[in-house]
Amino acid sequence: MSEEYTRRILHEPFTLSPSQEEAVLSPARYTRIISGAGSGKTETLTRRILYLLFCRKVLPKEIVAFTFTEKAATAMKTRIYDRVLALGDTSLYHQLGEMFIGTIHGYCHRLLEEKCGYENWTVLDENQEMAYLIRVADPIQIIKGNTPTQKATLFKQSLSVMYNDLLDRNVLNEKAPFFYESVQRYEKILQTGHLLTFDRMVALALSHLQREPELSGDVRHLIVDEYQDINLAQEGLIRAAGALSSIFVVGDPRQTIYQWRGSDEGCFERFSEVYPDVRDISLADNRRSTKKIVRLANILAGHFKRHEYESMEGVRTDEGSSVLILFPDPVNEAEGIAEVIVSLVSSGCCRYSDIGILLRTVQGSGTPFINQFRLFHIPFTLSGQVGLFKRREILSLGKFFAWLYEKGFFPRTVHSRKDTVSGEELLRSGIDDWLPVVPSGQTEAVLLENIHNWKERVLAREYVSITTAYYNLLSILGFQSLDPENPEHSVMMGNMASFGKVLVDFESSQHIGGRTSSDPDFFSSLFWYLYLYAFRRYEEVAGERNTHVDAVTLSTVHQAKGLEWPVVFIPAMVDGKFPSFLTGKINEWLIPRELFDASRYEGNVEGERQLFYVAVTRARDQVILSYYDEDRDFLTLPSLFVEDEIGSGEVTLVSNPGSVPRMKCNALAREKELLSFSAKDLVLFRQCPYRYRLNKEWGFLPGLSPDLGYGNALHKCLGEISVRLKNNYPVESAVDEVVDTCFFLPYAEKNRFEGLKKVARERLLSFAKEREADLRSVRGTEYRIEYPVRNGTIIGKIDVMLEHPEGCEIRDYKTSDDVISPSDAAMQIQIYAFGMKILGKPVSSGSIAYVEDARVDPVPVCPEEVDRVRGVVEGIIDEIAEGKFPAKPGKQCERCDYFQLCRYR
Repeated sequence: MSEEYTRRILHEPFTLSPSQEEAVLSPARYTRIISGAGSGKTETLTRRILYLLFCRKVLPKEIVAFTFTEKAATAMKTRIYDRVLALGDTSLYHQLGEMFIGTIHGYCHRLLEEKCGYENWTVLDENQEMAYLIRVADPIQIIKGNTPTQKATLFKQSLSVMYNDLLDRNVLNEKAPFFYESVQRYEKILQTGHLLTFDRMVALALSHLQREPELSGDVRHLIVDEYQDINLAQEGLIRAAGALSSIFVVGDPRQTIYQWRGSDEGCFERFSEVYPDVRDISLADNRRSTKKIVRLANILAGHFKRHEYESMEGVRTDEGSSVLILFPDPVNEAEGIAEVIVSLVSSGCCRYSDIGILLRTVQGSGTPFINQFRLFHIPFTLSGQVGLFKRREILSLGKFFAWLYEKGFFPRTVHSRKDTVSGEELLRSGIDDWLPVVPSGQTEAVLLENIHNWKERVLAREYVSITTAYYNLLSILGFQSLDPENPEHSVMMGNMASFGKVLVDFESSQHIGGRTSSDPDFFSSLFWYLYLYAFRRYEEVAGERNTHVDAVTLSTVHQAKGLEWPVVFIPAMVDGKFPSFLTGKINEWLIPRELFDASRYEGNVEGERQLFYVAVTRARDQVILSYYDEDRDFLTLPSLFVEDEIGSGEVTLVSNPGSVPRMKCNALAREKELLSFSAKDLVLFRQCPYRYRLNKEWGFLPGLSPDLGYGNALHKCLGEISVRLKNNYPVESAVDEVVDTCFFLPYAEKNRFEGLKKVARERLLSFAKEREADLRSVRGTEYRIEYPVRNGTIIGKIDVMLEHPEGCEIRDYKTSDDVISPSDAAMQIQIYAFGMKILGKPVSSGSIAYVEDARVDPVPVCPEEVDRVRGVVEGIIDEIAEGKFPAKPGKQCERCDYFQLCRYR
């Protein structure tokens, strides 16, 4: 049977190349794959995992696979789940949730949360950390920078170097004492606030693994994708997590483009020095691109100084097209490209979604394209730094919120931050930006009056959160008139959700530790955050959520890594744009330059050349390069990369957009994506699919509550109380000790926290006395479960599992802050019961415990109920996959976080 599995894995759904086959079957403990662009590395990794599962009989829980992004992880998981089913092993299929496929940060978070005592800690993403750093810049005494934003930026850059490059702290204390003291203060407040950052998660996980190697558990096979983009800290984590494992890495140093974030391509080169008897395998067959594009990419790679790897061989037989166009100026360039796009789509050569426009920076080159695409009514999604505020409707919203601060101002247009508006002109300019995009249905006089009233209410602190105030503003501005089925409107709604994320990031940073929005500096701090940080740093992410939208992708090359399009445009190929004029610029650091490789973070022409290589190799059928003569009346020079390739013979010079070949492209297949849901997600959809869409599809978030985390805090306490009761603590002693050491709320101010802590102590004591026998029979808490259903997986945590003579009971705790009907609460338990059944761990009973009144309600988990809920779940997942989100208006609308946004309320 093993031989039959091997044959099928190597040849289905298509036959692998000899080098791919060698990689899949590699018997070496340490294997390094040099994978050229388009060579099928995801397919190779997928079949390697299938080979381990089916032929080497490795258990899913013994495999850990690191991907660079969550999107890449989803793509790999989708293929693995489909192939396991195709190979006919349903038992193995049900166990696949025990295998970890995700990012290094995701792995570190799970390790810390499940094995190192970091349950219920808050993880700050990069923007959230910056918002918090801006707030605490003065308390932690950062010595350089004129404003909190400058201080936070300088500190964060140097802090990342410290974590990424594993700098010796004793040396830092000696050579950069003021910076090191700030680090110590910052880490102390992170610890006090139960906060984790991306960089610190890796450092903490590495530290725990080095002290306790057994934490890596059952891992026997560690697989790492995009190995050329890891940093030294991640290299150390891989060594520690894979100490008892085989390690299989895939990468391409020709595509190292994240040096500015700490990536060290030396890790890939050092692999053979770190690990003995490495087996090197080269994947040189490019399956993605036409022959002309492959030859062009090989010519580009020939200019690299550091990398000499085997040239790619094109597998496809069609020649394809690569052309270069010269335009008079950036506006003409954007207009010409828009004309080509319209011609390609209208002639049936491709769809909008088959086209990618890849820019060195959206900030430097994106505006003309945004303007022209709107004129030509070309739907597009935008991705890249400052992408979000390039949208006119988002610029408008920025102006309205800047207007809340009496000294606020904001850029008049997206073109320049120097041309600003202030005072009452902020309001009028904001309305002028908004109305052409979203007509409000009101006269301008009425709209002005309504927004003035809104401002008065905001400043009077009548809204429970800035998010609530924002949703009221959107309602005033006519958000409900947007049609969610219109692709352009759908993208706008996603972008407005992204602006809401900006506000949530800021507000949560202000409330960490119990600070309240009554702070007199709240609106001035919000303004400076929007103007000095968010305007440049936030990216449009609607394109990732709305994958079903037929729209052109306008993206930075960095954001395009790992993606592909049949047609790729690479515009603005002029000196200073690509390569960027910032390349090699000496940055200011809080760490002496001799302590780390500063030039790696500051960039060089070689790195820019690698970035251009990545851009070209995103194209499947056609790549169109362009540049221009003048930019704002100044003569420009073509990029040195253009000069390199003009004489190559692989790029055809064309005189105008009409000369670009209109060739029929191989439409990009929209691969099925394995959707993942929590039980709460499914309940949310059942309550109201449109509410689900607003929250999960577009990303609108509920308003921040000072009591946020109360339910989780009680869950954590109940778990700890059960441990102490089983160790024969008296009930009162167990409750007192746990509440004093474990009860934590991240946003409640001191008096509110003490009041809730007192209430929690009373309720926990009452519950523990009433349910002492149950707490002593707890077998496990926060039990992680992941299992497949049709077209998706269910991921979640069972609050508690109890051991009874008649079998296992699963239970959910509900607290006073849970707003959920008994039937919906029961559905969550039944979803978990179904999962336990197919995982071969059936439960005998289910229940919901209401902590407030120490009541326990049974939930039926008999086979009939479990089968019924399975049908409900599969139906929900099918509707989500098909993009069906009908509204269910009713009494529940009054409790909905998105009542003000809903056109069906």
